[in-house]
Amino acid sequence: MISRIFAFLGRHIDRHLLAAVAALMLVGLITLYSASGESLARVAQQLANIVIALGVMWLAANIPPHYLQRLALPPAGTLETDRGGRKG
Repeated sequence: MISRIFAFLGRHIDRHLLAAVAALMLVGLITLYSASGESLARVAQQLANIVIALGVMWLAANIPPHYLQRLALPPAGTLETDRGGRKG
């Protein structure tokens, strides 16, 4: 049961990229702990921000690409041309 949940949650996640991001976040938390005068309250606030950011990142990774293509803008320079290639 637990393995099925992890398989569902990690379906669209690049594990190597996630590991690199997690390592950078850990270094950031350690640096914040040192720079904030060893304030655990500040580190806890930052950890809450990290959890929210990871949740948003997971949601974005699970949006099907065809929905994102609908939101994409056309390439620059093609906005004002007609079929003949003339501007205007």
